[in-house]
Amino acid sequence: MTDKPWKVMERRVAAKLGGKRNPMSGAYDDLTAGDVVHEHLYIECKHGKNVPLLKLMHDTEAKARVEGKIPVLALHKKGENHDYFLVRDDCLKTVAEFR
Repeated sequence: MTDKPWKVMERRVAAKLGGKRNPMSGAYDDLTAGDVVHEHLYIECKHGKNVPLLKLMHDTEAKARVEGKIPVLALHKKGENHDYFLVRDDCLKTVAEFR
């Protein structure tokens, strides 16, 4: 029997970030309530047919492709003092090196 797609995604994310899938996610155990156990990162995975934020990212990717650039979606909520950045996993290291 094959694993459910969300479990496969959790394992993939754990492997990419140097963690381990947490079979107890959603229920707090001694390590973390997150989907991936990691020493320094709290990792929550979302898998589904519709992930609304990805529509914005796909639009950004299309525009970046035309210009031959790496897509980065920056988000800011009015009243907060910080920004969020959404970057594809295969671009993360490259983006971090540009600073």
